[in-house]
Amino acid sequence: MAGDEALRVIASLMCEQVRRTDIAGRLGGDEFGILLPETDMDAAGEVLERVRSSVAKLAAQKRWRTSTSIGAVTVPGTSCDATAEEVIRRADGAMYVVKAAGKDSVQIEPFA
Repeated sequence: MAGDEALRVIASLMCEQVRRTDIAGRLGGDEFGILLPETDMDAAGEVLERVRSSVAKLAAQKRWRTSTSIGAVTVPGTSCDATAEEVIRRADGAMYVVKAAGKDSVQIEPFA
């Protein structure tokens, strides 16, 4: 199926854009997650914009009708009350902010 192939290619492309210490994977459906340990908001923004741009270029080359909406949350090392579920929920909310604003962008919010 073409959709499945697109998901595999995008997952592979994402993995090429992150460091060996980072973790990238599919959360389900067409949603992916990337963990960027010891990465501040500015550096995370650079990585995520590189991922978004790479997917956009690939989609244009393949003539896929897709966009990349990225929501992210930065969690300082001193924040002990951040659960994985809460971080994912907040990142998901940030992604929906991007989608509501027209898609194909990156929204990063601090965990507070």
